[in-house]
Amino acid sequence: TYELETQESIGRGFRCGFLGTLHAEIISERLRREFDLDVVMSAPQVLCKVINKQDEEKLIFSAGKWPNPNEIKEAQEPWAKLEVISPLKYFGPVGEILSRTGGNFIERKYFGADRVFLIYEIPLREILVGFYDNLKGVSQGFASMNYEILGFRPTELVKLEILIAGEKKEAFSRIVPARNASGEGRKIVTKLKEILPPQLFSVSLQAAVSGRIVARETITAKRRD
Repeated sequence: TYELETQESIGRGFRCGFLGTLHAEIISERLRREFDLDVVMSAPQVLCKVINKQDEEKLIFSAGKWPNPNEIKEAQEPWAKLEVISPLKYFGPVGEILSRTGGNFIERKYFGADRVFLIYEIPLREILVGFYDNLKGVSQGFASMNYEILGFRPTELVKLEILIAGEKKEAFSRIVPARNASGEGRKIVTKLKEILPPQLFSVSLQAAVSGRIVARETITAKRRD
């Protein structure tokens, strides 16, 4: 599926739905090879809901639309009911992945002597990026999953901003849970340090929440040789 979208940070484009990360990679590679397009792919994000001090609800499609924190009375994000079926011998690693999502354990059932059925309620954002690949990885491809949207639930969300040489780059901004802001910021600036070319001067990479720096890296300047 796809629909038109326009963002101030990266311009006009499409919001697309894929059958997984492999499908997304194949589509982007075909666009490059067959149509010679320089594709920019941004990370998927869920739709958030913000209730302001006047009790007005507003749907947030991207981090660029996130309001000032002083105007927010309550932030909500979609949750999902997640069902996972796995061979019993992979129950440990699968359970470890599920426990890291910050979701709520609901039920566990057994099918025969070798299969387990797990039900969790977790934030939808935890399913979107990497979860399916991790589930298949730890179960050697044998585990399967299904999910159902439950609706919006209150949560503490913040806008994570990335600054390169002191300048905010809106294209890298993300809406993340407050408890994960430092970790997410550290991952982004570390990745940017690996891929951005060095300059003739040192370049600071910072992750900030409401003006407070939560992570920092520095690209060292080129040497004379």
